[in-house]
Order: sequence, then C-alpha cells, then structure tokens
Amino acid sequence: MLFEQIDFKEGSYLHDVTITLAATDAGIGVSHIEYSLDNGATWKRYEEGLTVSKEGKNSIQYRAIDKVHNVSETKTIEVFITSATIENAISLVKQAKGNNGIKTSLSAQLEDVIKTFEKGQKNKAYQSLEKIYSHTNKFTNKDLEEVDKKEIMFMLQYILEHQSANSGDESPALLAS
Repeated sequence: MLFEQIDFKEGSYLHDVTITLAATDAGIGVSHIEYSLDNGATWKRYEEGLTVSKEGKNSIQYRAIDKVHNVSETKTIEVFITSATIENAISLVKQAKGNNGIKTSLSAQLEDVIKTFEKGQKNKAYQSLEKIYSHTNKFTNKDLEEVDKKEIMFMLQYILEHQSANSGDESPALLAS
C-alpha cells in the first residue's frame, strides 16, 4: 500500500489522495484486490490507483483474493482530508506554536477576509489573502514555528491557486468544514 506524502503534521491531506494497493501470495498467486468505502457493505474490484476525495475521515477496507478464491484478512486504512478553507487556515493559525500576538493578528486578518467574501467582494478578498500570504512568509521561527508556518502558507497558497475554480456563488472562505 502506497500513499502520497501527507500535507499536514497531524496526518491529513489538503487534496484528493490516490492510494496504491498491492498484494502477494506465495502460493497460487493473487487474482485481484477488492476495496470497500462503506465498511464492507459493498466491495469493488481494485484496478489502478484508488482516489479518495471526501473531506474528513475516510475508512478504506481492502482484501486480496487468490486464484482459487481464498480471501485474505480484511485490512483497514484511514485517510483524513482537510478542505482548503479560510476557516481551516484560522484553525491552523490557532493551533500553531508561536507568538500569541502574531497568531491573534493573523486570525483577525483572515476573519476580515471572510467578511470581505461575505460582502461579495471576491477580488478584494483574494488581494487581502495574497498580502497575508506574503506577510506570513516573512515570519521568523520566533513568530511562528517553521512547520506551522509552512502548513498555513500551503493552505493559503492552495486557496489562491484554485480561486478560478471557485468562480461560482460560493467562495473558499464560506465552504466551511
């Protein structure tokens, strides 16, 4: 089983995750692998790369079937996906290790971006988000621990890079987790 590299230190991903499953059988050989996304209620034949995209905790069960139809023990893996929202960026800021004044200021600036989105001023909101991103990049380890800074910037960058995909009525700031 292979995973992509995790995006956040608590073990979650910011985007769809593709999982590669493999099995071996020293005896007759593996016929195929099956997986279930609904706690074993239904099973699907695994082909190549299983993509998980649902936000939150995703439990994937899988098992191998050999060429004489023996079924292996079912195993379970969990994949956690965090949505790229400004609310989730604020959560990252609040959980970060660093200067409390910096964290409070950064959270307040992100809250202001949410209010700007709510007023329908998307361009202004994205411009503010770009300024916050640039400002955050200048923080030192005394301001925000490096790993936390990288995670916050990663989420903000993802929101900025995908703004054209969010051109409908909803904005990333309002797509709460």
